[in-house]
Amino acid sequence: MNQHRLIVDPTVIEDDYKSAQVYPADKATRYMLFYQMTRLTRDRGALSHDDRLDALSMAVAYWVQQMAADSEKQILDRKGELLNAELDKFMENCFHVKHGGYQQQDTWLSSTMRHL
Repeated sequence: MNQHRLIVDPTVIEDDYKSAQVYPADKATRYMLFYQMTRLTRDRGALSHDDRLDALSMAVAYWVQQMAADSEKQILDRKGELLNAELDKFMENCFHVKHGGYQQQDTWLSSTMRHL
Protein backbone atom coordinates (compact mmCIF):
# COMPACT_ATOMS: atom_id res chain seq x y z
CA MET A 1 0.00 0.00 0.00
CA ASN A 2 2.79 2.42 0.86
CA GLN A 3 4.43 1.76 -2.49
CA HIS A 4 1.16 2.26 -4.41
CA ARG A 5 1.44 -1.08 -6.16
CA LEU A 6 -2.07 -2.43 -5.58
CA ILE A 7 -4.18 -2.26 -8.71
CA VAL A 8 -7.92 -2.78 -8.34
CA ASP A 9 -10.43 -3.35 -11.09
CA PRO A 10 -13.35 -0.88 -10.84
CA THR A 11 -15.85 -3.75 -10.82
CA VAL A 12 -14.34 -4.93 -7.53
CA ILE A 13 -15.23 -1.58 -5.98
CA GLU A 14 -18.78 -1.79 -7.35
CA ASP A 15 -19.22 -5.37 -6.13
CA ASP A 16 -17.82 -4.41 -2.73
CA TYR A 17 -20.36 -1.61 -2.45
CA LYS A 18 -23.27 -3.79 -3.58
CA SER A 19 -22.39 -6.66 -1.26
CA ALA A 20 -22.51 -4.40 1.81
CA GLN A 21 -26.04 -3.21 1.07
CA VAL A 22 -27.52 -6.20 2.94
CA TYR A 23 -26.53 -4.48 6.22
CA PRO A 24 -28.45 -1.60 7.80
CA ALA A 25 -27.64 1.71 6.09
CA ASP A 26 -25.87 3.18 9.13
CA LYS A 27 -23.53 0.15 9.37
CA ALA A 28 -23.11 -0.86 5.72
CA THR A 29 -20.06 1.28 5.12
CA ARG A 30 -18.15 -0.48 7.92
CA TYR A 31 -18.33 -3.73 5.97
CA MET A 32 -16.94 -2.26 2.73
CA LEU A 33 -13.35 -3.05 1.82
CA PHE A 34 -12.49 0.45 0.70
CA TYR A 35 -14.08 2.01 3.77
CA GLN A 36 -11.91 -0.28 5.90
CA MET A 37 -8.85 0.52 3.79
CA THR A 38 -9.28 4.29 4.07
CA ARG A 39 -9.83 4.16 7.83
CA LEU A 40 -6.82 1.94 8.56
CA THR A 41 -4.44 3.27 11.21
CA ARG A 42 -1.72 1.81 13.41
CA ASP A 43 -4.00 2.03 16.44
CA ARG A 44 -5.28 -1.29 17.73
CA GLY A 45 -9.05 -1.63 17.34
CA ALA A 46 -9.35 1.34 14.98
CA LEU A 47 -11.82 -0.61 12.83
CA SER A 48 -14.92 -2.31 14.15
CA HIS A 49 -14.78 -4.69 11.18
CA ASP A 50 -11.62 -5.56 9.24
CA ASP A 51 -12.69 -8.85 7.67
CA ARG A 52 -12.45 -7.71 4.06
CA LEU A 53 -9.16 -5.98 4.68
CA ASP A 54 -7.81 -9.22 6.19
CA ALA A 55 -8.98 -11.17 3.13
CA LEU A 56 -7.25 -8.68 0.83
CA SER A 57 -4.09 -8.93 2.91
CA MET A 58 -4.08 -12.73 2.59
CA ALA A 59 -4.66 -12.56 -1.17
CA VAL A 60 -1.84 -10.06 -1.66
CA ALA A 61 0.53 -12.15 0.48
CA TYR A 62 -0.31 -15.23 -1.60
CA TRP A 63 0.41 -13.49 -4.91
CA VAL A 64 3.59 -11.87 -3.65
CA GLN A 65 4.83 -15.32 -2.62
CA GLN A 66 3.80 -16.86 -5.95
CA MET A 67 5.51 -14.17 -7.98
CA ALA A 68 8.68 -14.44 -5.92
CA ALA A 69 8.74 -18.22 -6.38
CA ASP A 70 8.29 -17.85 -10.13
CA SER A 71 11.16 -15.37 -10.42
CA GLU A 72 13.44 -17.62 -8.36
CA LYS A 73 12.56 -20.56 -10.61
CA GLN A 74 13.27 -18.46 -13.70
CA ILE A 75 16.67 -17.48 -12.30
CA LEU A 76 17.55 -21.12 -11.57
CA ASP A 77 16.36 -22.20 -15.02
CA ARG A 78 18.45 -19.50 -16.70
CA LYS A 79 21.55 -20.48 -14.70
CA GLY A 80 21.00 -24.09 -15.79
CA GLU A 81 20.74 -23.02 -19.43
CA LEU A 82 23.95 -21.02 -19.18
CA LEU A 83 25.75 -23.92 -17.49
CA ASN A 84 24.62 -26.32 -20.20
CA ALA A 85 25.78 -23.93 -22.91
CA GLU A 86 29.21 -23.66 -21.27
CA LEU A 87 29.45 -27.44 -20.92
CA ASP A 88 28.56 -27.82 -24.60
CA LYS A 89 31.31 -25.35 -25.53
CA PHE A 90 33.74 -27.23 -23.33
CA MET A 91 32.85 -30.55 -24.95
CA GLU A 92 33.19 -29.06 -28.43
CA ASN A 93 36.67 -27.78 -27.61
CA CYS A 94 37.83 -31.03 -26.01
CA PHE A 95 36.46 -33.42 -28.61
CA HIS A 96 35.54 -33.10 -32.22
CA VAL A 97 33.57 -35.45 -34.39
CA LYS A 98 35.55 -37.28 -37.06
CA HIS A 99 34.03 -40.04 -39.20
CA GLY A 100 31.07 -40.55 -36.87
CA GLY A 101 33.12 -40.99 -33.70
CA TYR A 102 34.78 -38.87 -31.12
CA GLN A 103 38.48 -38.20 -31.29
CA GLN A 104 40.40 -36.33 -28.66
CA GLN A 105 42.09 -33.20 -29.88
CA ASP A 106 45.66 -32.45 -28.97
CA THR A 107 45.96 -30.36 -25.87
CA TRP A 108 49.04 -29.17 -24.04
CA LEU A 109 48.62 -32.05 -21.61
CA SER A 110 48.23 -34.80 -24.21
CA SER A 111 51.19 -33.53 -26.25
CA THR A 112 53.34 -33.34 -23.11
CA MET A 113 52.40 -36.89 -22.14
CA ARG A 114 53.37 -38.22 -25.62
CA HIS A 115 56.85 -36.77 -25.32
CA LEU A 116 57.51 -38.44 -21.98
